[in-house]
Amino acid sequence: MTNAEMKQLVDAVGPARVRATNIALDDEQLETFMDDHSQDIDEALTHAAIEYLSSVPVNTACSFLRSNGVPDACLEPIRSFTVEDFEGIEDLDVISKTRIGEGGILFTCEFELRTII
Repeated sequence: MTNAEMKQLVDAVGPARVRATNIALDDEQLETFMDDHSQDIDEALTHAAIEYLSSVPVNTACSFLRSNGVPDACLEPIRSFTVEDFEGIEDLDVISKTRIGEGGILFTCEFELRTII
C-alpha cells in the first residue's frame, strides 16, 4: 500500500482498528530496494544456492538429475561432484518480506539458476 492508501484506510476504519505488522516494505519501497541492490542480491542468492547444491549427498544430486531425464546408466558412475554457476539467476521473485530485529529484513525468494554444471 502506498502512504496515501494507508492514510485513507486508517481514516476509514479508525486508528484503533489498525494493527502493526512485520511487513517491512511496501511494493514501491521493495521495487526501489531491488533496483538499488539487485546485483548484490543476485550474487548472494547465487552463492547461497551453489553452496547448498554443493553440500547435498551424491544420491540427492542424482535424484535431481534423474527427475530431469538423465538415465540411470549415466548416474551410476557418479561418486562425487562439484557445482559451478555460469550465468547467474533469473526470474527472481520476492515471496515475502518481514522486519526482523532493529534494522533487518528477512526476504523469502524464489528464482532459477540459468546454467550450472
